[in-house]
Amino acid sequence: MNEALFFLQIILCPLSLLIVLRWGKAPLVALTAVQALLANLFLMKQIDLFGLTLTSSDPFALGTLLGITLIQEYFGEKSAKETVKAIFGALLFFTLAAKIQLCTLPAAADRAHPAFEILFSSTPRIVLSSLVVFFIAQRVEIWIYGALSKSWYPLRLFLSLFVAQGLDTLLFSFAALYGLISPLLPIIVTSFGIKCLVLACGASFAALSRRWINGKYDLSV
Repeated sequence: MNEALFFLQIILCPLSLLIVLRWGKAPLVALTAVQALLANLFLMKQIDLFGLTLTSSDPFALGTLLGITLIQEYFGEKSAKETVKAIFGALLFFTLAAKIQLCTLPAAADRAHPAFEILFSSTPRIVLSSLVVFFIAQRVEIWIYGALSKSWYPLRLFLSLFVAQGLDTLLFSFAALYGLISPLLPIIVTSFGIKCLVLACGASFAALSRRWINGKYDLSV
């Protein structure tokens, strides 16, 4: 059941981005930010997948990368960089707001506070690592995609996402988990392997975007 639901998310995340892409830049930026928020939120959700214990955030992390890539493709590199800054700011605000809410005293009838404590009581190390790694990986992905602007679209799409996902996995594992989980290497390899599976599915959807858009946007930006 987990595998079926995981593949459903792999399809849902990029497909939703393609749908809102036809609506314009603002809806695409908004949905990309939502997927980035969900990726950080679902980082705490662990699932059994193919006999392994993983987090359920990977489809949404890839959705964020795909969203920023689509923004760069159809609205320019400047728009992509502005989107990364906006998402980083939104994630930082959400994190601070969540921490402040945890400090408030719940009412006697409040039954939700313990659940919020579980969701938002991540250690500062994990939160900070997630934010910093997100910003670095997204900027690297934008740079690689721009450097390969003259190459075949599916190729530069796959390579930029592949490198960004690998960098994200490596940096986050060492920044957030080193010294807490051992051995770390099997976790990195397994996580990156699952991400490559997600990447192959998501990139296939994004590669169809030009046919889906059908000349709606000027690609000379």
